[in-house]
Amino acid sequence: MRVNNMNWKKFMKNSFVLVMMILISIQTVQSIGITRPIPYDLALMRGDSARFSFQIQSTSTDKTSCTYLIDGLQPLEIKFDKDKMIVDAGGVADVFGTVTVPQGVPIGQYSGSLTVRCAPFVEGEDISGSVVYQSISGPTFSVKVVETEEEKSIREIQEIKQPGISYLAIITIIIVVIVLMSGVYYWFSKRKKINKMDSSNPSSNSFS
Repeated sequence: MRVNNMNWKKFMKNSFVLVMMILISIQTVQSIGITRPIPYDLALMRGDSARFSFQIQSTSTDKTSCTYLIDGLQPLEIKFDKDKMIVDAGGVADVFGTVTVPQGVPIGQYSGSLTVRCAPFVEGEDISGSVVYQSISGPTFSVKVVETEEEKSIREIQEIKQPGISYLAIITIIIVVIVLMSGVYYWFSKRKKINKMDSSNPSSNSFS
């Protein structure tokens, strides 16, 4: 019985360490993430405009205030619906914008780099220089400027905000799964111990 209890305690200790490692890695390695802007394959004529969007995903335990820009698409014009977004703890925020091709822009492919800069949100205050920023860049946004209607490609995007699964919810699910696995392990270990005791004491079964 003592051996079984020792194995159970060891298993629970390892499970606890695993949960803590998951929490620490998610919190410290990267507390925000960004998706590539969609649509991916915009092809516009001079004078055209098109809507686009991307998501900011937070694994922080606090609200986050984020600003963003797309650099490198000049002379195309980029205008976001909002200058910054407040992302709930462990939540997802959808950012929408419009890209416009001015008249006289040369035909060709234009690509820009999306950069998102975030800091802890302070109620009633703007982001100041005294806080610690986290900046992520890399996803590209490409627009092809074309000459004819046949080459043009504009796809409508879904602008109704879809509720994304919270990263905190994912962490909770992981913890629940580990706890359930621990319970199942304990139950099977206990049943195995009882069966072993029954098989090692046939005399008690015969008297009963």
